[in-house]
Amino acid sequence: MLRKKRIEMASRLLLDESYGVLGFAERCGYFVTASFTQAFAEETGKSLRQFRLDSRIS
Repeated sequence: MLRKKRIEMASRLLLDESYGVLGFAERCGYFVTASFTQAFAEETGKSLRQFRLDSRIS
Protein backbone atom coordinates (compact mmCIF):
# COMPACT_ATOMS: atom_id res chain seq x y z
CA MET A 1 0.00 0.00 0.00
CA LEU A 2 2.83 2.41 0.81
CA ARG A 3 4.45 1.66 -2.53
CA LYS A 4 1.19 2.41 -4.35
CA LYS A 5 0.92 5.79 -2.56
CA ARG A 6 4.52 6.61 -3.44
CA ILE A 7 3.92 5.80 -7.10
CA GLU A 8 0.71 7.87 -7.16
CA MET A 9 2.73 10.79 -5.78
CA ALA A 10 5.44 10.19 -8.39
CA SER A 11 2.84 10.17 -11.16
CA ARG A 12 1.72 13.66 -10.16
CA LEU A 13 5.29 14.91 -9.79
CA LEU A 14 6.35 13.54 -13.18
CA LEU A 15 4.13 16.10 -14.88
CA ASP A 16 6.57 18.75 -13.58
CA GLU A 17 9.73 18.34 -15.62
CA SER A 18 11.90 20.49 -13.36
CA TYR A 19 13.16 17.41 -11.51
CA GLY A 20 15.30 14.53 -12.69
CA VAL A 21 14.62 10.91 -11.85
CA LEU A 22 16.70 11.06 -8.67
CA GLY A 23 14.73 14.10 -7.50
CA PHE A 24 11.42 12.31 -8.04
CA ALA A 25 12.68 9.16 -6.39
CA GLU A 26 13.88 10.99 -3.28
CA ARG A 27 10.69 13.05 -2.95
CA CYS A 28 8.71 9.80 -3.01
CA GLY A 29 10.86 8.04 -0.43
CA TYR A 30 13.17 6.06 -2.69
CA PHE A 31 16.90 6.55 -2.32
CA VAL A 32 17.97 4.08 -5.00
CA THR A 33 16.92 5.16 -8.47
CA ALA A 34 16.79 1.61 -9.81
CA SER A 35 14.31 0.61 -7.10
CA PHE A 36 12.13 3.60 -7.94
CA THR A 37 12.11 2.98 -11.69
CA GLN A 38 11.36 -0.72 -11.19
CA ALA A 39 8.53 -0.05 -8.73
CA PHE A 40 7.07 2.62 -11.02
CA ALA A 41 7.06 0.27 -14.00
CA GLU A 42 5.51 -2.56 -12.00
CA GLU A 43 2.72 -0.35 -10.62
CA THR A 44 1.89 1.61 -13.79
CA GLY A 45 2.92 -0.78 -16.54
CA LYS A 46 4.97 2.04 -18.10
CA SER A 47 8.50 3.31 -17.92
CA LEU A 48 9.05 6.82 -16.59
CA ARG A 49 9.77 8.02 -20.11
CA GLN A 50 6.64 6.43 -21.57
CA PHE A 51 4.52 7.84 -18.75
CA ARG A 52 5.80 11.35 -19.47
CA LEU A 53 5.26 10.97 -23.22
CA ASP A 54 1.72 9.70 -22.72
CA SER A 55 1.00 12.56 -20.31
CA ARG A 56 2.03 15.13 -22.92
CA ILE A 57 -0.31 13.63 -25.50
CA SER A 58 -3.33 13.53 -23.16
